[in-house]
Amino acid sequence: MAGKDNLKPVRTTEEARERGRNGGKKSGEARRKKRDAKSAARLILNLPSTESLEANLEALGVKEEDYTNMVAMMARAFHKAMAGDVSAMSFLISMSGTSPSFKMEEQRHKKFMNSSAVKSDVIDEWVSSIPDVEVDNNNE
Repeated sequence: MAGKDNLKPVRTTEEARERGRNGGKKSGEARRKKRDAKSAARLILNLPSTESLEANLEALGVKEEDYTNMVAMMARAFHKAMAGDVSAMSFLISMSGTSPSFKMEEQRHKKFMNSSAVKSDVIDEWVSSIPDVEVDNNNE
C-alpha cells in the first residue's frame, strides 16, 4: 500500500483523540469548501443571461423571464447537438431526465418503495396480532 511507510503509530489514547479531532476539523473544512463551490455554481447559473445571449434565446422561443445562464448553456448544447455533437446530445438527454438509465433507476426506486411499504404493513400486522400479556411483578 502506498504511503504506508509514512504512517506513525498512535502512542496514547489522548494522541488518538487529538488525531481524530484534527481529522474531523479537516473533514468539515473540505465539506464546507464543496458546499460553497456548489453554491457559487448555482448562483452563476441562475444569474440573468447577458444581452448577447438573449437574442439566441429569443430565436429559440424561450420566454424572457427564463433568460438565465443555465438556459443559455442548454441552448448552446442544443445547437451543438443539432449540429451532430453526440456528447451534447447525451448531455441534454441526461439533464432532461429522459435517458433510459434514469427511467430504469426511477422504476427500480418505485418498486423498492412499494415493496418496503408492503413489508412494513406485514410487520405492523404481525405486531398488532400479538396478544397483550400482563406481567405479574409480584413474584417475591
